[in-house]
Amino acid sequence: MTDQGLYSYYNIVTDICRLTHMQILRILLVLAGFIEILLRRPVIDPEILETVQAFLSLVLAIPAPLPSVQTRIEELFGRVPFQGRDVYTHWVGHPFQMMRVTGVTPDMFNDLLAEVSPMLPDQDRLLSDANILLLTLLWLRCYPTVCLMCLIFDVSERTIGRYLNMMIPILDAILSPEVIWPTAADWQNYRYVYNNNCRYKV
Repeated sequence: MTDQGLYSYYNIVTDICRLTHMQILRILLVLAGFIEILLRRPVIDPEILETVQAFLSLVLAIPAPLPSVQTRIEELFGRVPFQGRDVYTHWVGHPFQMMRVTGVTPDMFNDLLAEVSPMLPDQDRLLSDANILLLTLLWLRCYPTVCLMCLIFDVSERTIGRYLNMMIPILDAILSPEVIWPTAADWQNYRYVYNNNCRYKV
């Protein structure tokens, strides 16, 4: 094998080390189609065959990826399956604090829940409709991390994301007619009020 060939293999190894296993799988599928085309030929070029064999040996020599930090921690300390927690029942007894973290009073929450519930898909869920609405309003109002919401509601991060993706379009459909944007004159008035109450002029 020439020096140029060795240099090419070195570049291949360097690139492979940066690939994910899914990308390597796609490369192998393409390579399998290439080999199939080669096998249809009456005579196969030995250099091409040698290149393919060298590439396959490099791919097969790639070690398995290390487990994620989450996997290692859970294997070390154990993990309790998510079961869902009825946070709404506990929080509704503290209406002022609930209003501060959601932006709505308990009566407003119940009215909104009555409109949201019929629009939710009928499927098995770890959380009730009230808790899903509470989760969404909490995220919109306070923007906590998904990991923190997992601990609060005792559901996985993927479940949190699925609930938010489900609820936000529903809330948008219900509440968007209630949103009234200021007119150009209103904005000018706000600017005037701001200039007269702030030392920094706009």
